[in-house]
Amino acid sequence: MTEPTSHPEPSETHALMTHAAPVERREAPRPRTLDRYVKDPALSPDGRLLACVVVEQDRFPFALQMPLDDDGVPIVGEEREVRLPVEGGVRRVLYSPDGHWLACEVAPDGGDREQIWFVTSDPDDANSYTVDLAAYETVELVSWDDDFVAVSVFDREGTVEGRLFNPVTGETRVVDRRTGGALTHSRGNVSLFRVGSRGNRELLAIDDDGTWRPLMPVDNGSTTDRGFVTFDGDRPSFIVRSDHSAERFRLLRLTPTEHAHDVEVLLEREDADVEEFAVSLDGSVAAVLWNDEGWCDLQIVDLTGGRARVVDLPELPSLIATTPSLTADGSLLALTVAGPEFPPTVVVYDVAARRWVGDEFRAVATAVDEAVSDAVGESVAENRPRAGSSDDEVAGHSVTGDDVGASGADALADEDDLDTMSPVRPTDERGRPVLSAWGEADIIPELLHYEARDGMRLSGWLYRAVGPASSEPAPTVVYFHGGPEGQARPDYNNVLRKLAATGHSVFLPNVRGSAGRGRRFSQADDRYGRFAAIDDAEDTLDHLIDAGITRDGQAVIMGRSYGGYLVHASLTRHAGRWAGGIAACGMSDLETFYRDTDPWIASAAMPKYGDPKLDRHLLAQASPLRQFSRVDVPVMFIHGQLDSNVPVSEAYQALGVLASRGVPTEMLLFPDEGHEFERLNNRWDMEQRVLAFCERIFGE
Repeated sequence: MTEPTSHPEPSETHALMTHAAPVERREAPRPRTLDRYVKDPALSPDGRLLACVVVEQDRFPFALQMPLDDDGVPIVGEEREVRLPVEGGVRRVLYSPDGHWLACEVAPDGGDREQIWFVTSDPDDANSYTVDLAAYETVELVSWDDDFVAVSVFDREGTVEGRLFNPVTGETRVVDRRTGGALTHSRGNVSLFRVGSRGNRELLAIDDDGTWRPLMPVDNGSTTDRGFVTFDGDRPSFIVRSDHSAERFRLLRLTPTEHAHDVEVLLEREDADVEEFAVSLDGSVAAVLWNDEGWCDLQIVDLTGGRARVVDLPELPSLIATTPSLTADGSLLALTVAGPEFPPTVVVYDVAARRWVGDEFRAVATAVDEAVSDAVGESVAENRPRAGSSDDEVAGHSVTGDDVGASGADALADEDDLDTMSPVRPTDERGRPVLSAWGEADIIPELLHYEARDGMRLSGWLYRAVGPASSEPAPTVVYFHGGPEGQARPDYNNVLRKLAATGHSVFLPNVRGSAGRGRRFSQADDRYGRFAAIDDAEDTLDHLIDAGITRDGQAVIMGRSYGGYLVHASLTRHAGRWAGGIAACGMSDLETFYRDTDPWIASAAMPKYGDPKLDRHLLAQASPLRQFSRVDVPVMFIHGQLDSNVPVSEAYQALGVLASRGVPTEMLLFPDEGHEFERLNNRWDMEQRVLAFCERIFGE
């Protein structure tokens, strides 16, 4: 372990590299509310501290620690920025069980290779520490196991080790070592190690002597990928998210027997998946986030007495919630919340008192709840889903929330922001208020359903163009998510919001292969199903035209990662249907993708796209680059120079083919980004360039 003696200054803004047809940069004032947002909270076990990741203009995301008062409210003015001697973005933070250490997962230079750094929670201690893992490609922070931090480390061949490190002594232990796996949780010298490729994953329970066994028998095509180790005395058990023997992701508890594990279903829903969950260190409380076709529901679950009992259904402050974190006794919960016009914000929920913390928050929440109740005739809280619980199991009532939480150096929303918020909020089709950081929300997400040509039911979120003729057909951007087993949800994306706010309708499809609709739907695009998934893109366009949302020739296809691949694939397979394409870090040739990506990415992708040795004919047919001679519309490429997931060569080879044929192209290259676009200054530049590209295509 090394102890650095100095800290760097905040990073300088990197200039963008423009290729092919240069575009004059559009200067516009940057909204104050986008200068900073906060996400990915971590509560200290005793609930006295809250750490989170702060995203600001002109610098990499960094970690912030703030003390909480006895009510769980951040104490304004006592925040501490965590200073690390590495230039790069903080991705995750996590407190040790005693609250003394804060582990930070950091990506140097903004790329996809990560390191783990440690600081103490003492705000007066400026030292930071790391463990030398230079022999490995990247490291992922997993959990704490008493005095040890659990990590997954990846070597150059794709082999993954689960390791435990002691930040004080430097002692290290190897939990397990496998190809294509990852450590998911470790506690009390018992670990959970994930094995298998995407769409076919299971967990192994590993004891401190290295012996292991699978949690459940083989169920091909099932996914058991997240879990927590809990103890009843000295007896371990495992709480996991799994669709084993089911169509939907459920919450299961597995207890070891002599030769296997007893399986108990704790929570399940026919209409929704368990998306994320957290379990308190003492095993008494779980916070469960459900995914209902993109909507988010929160349940507080009492795990005492050997059973699971839903005791509270808090109304979420915004449409989407992620990254739950609980104190050791489960008395406080922190979440990231967001919406189409509401950048990520950290909120804290008092589980014991069944209320969101902060006087300002409660006042606004009450006003919103009363206004919505008057408008629709009944309380939103009374209408919220109660699947998985009965009335006598829900022993509390919570009101609809508004924006509060950490915002950079300020732990709570600014008072002037609260004063400018309208007491009456627009609501979505489920009656939940849609919040906006810019006042009253203009972009109200609508969930649409439609059919593909083979009868498969598809869905997507529509953001209608803002303007006086919002019900009329408008120039439209169809944005495909990554994955492919990702999901379009009414989340925050500044680029899509800008497009909708400037008169362009935006549609976010969930074509086959997406999450949120059950196991069969998410696997419907595997291997030879890829071509039907590509055709879903054209069927999406036909639906938008038939529904009067856009007109033929007035739609641009856009996507990121796998969505970028769909851009390439649909531009070639459905040539002449799109007015242009915007591909962000997308694969253009599956064979070169397998050749150049990280080995652990390649091995995990084989069940989705095909084996590069066994399915070469399939990969060749599904690779758009070989058919780029059919593309004759403008294409914009967006990529991070440091992307090791989908290397930038995928964009360059596609751009080269098009440019050689005289097709209008442009490249937006970020030298300080990897596969994710994290820096706000880069995202603002992307917003302006994408808008300018669309305006040129649509003749605006």
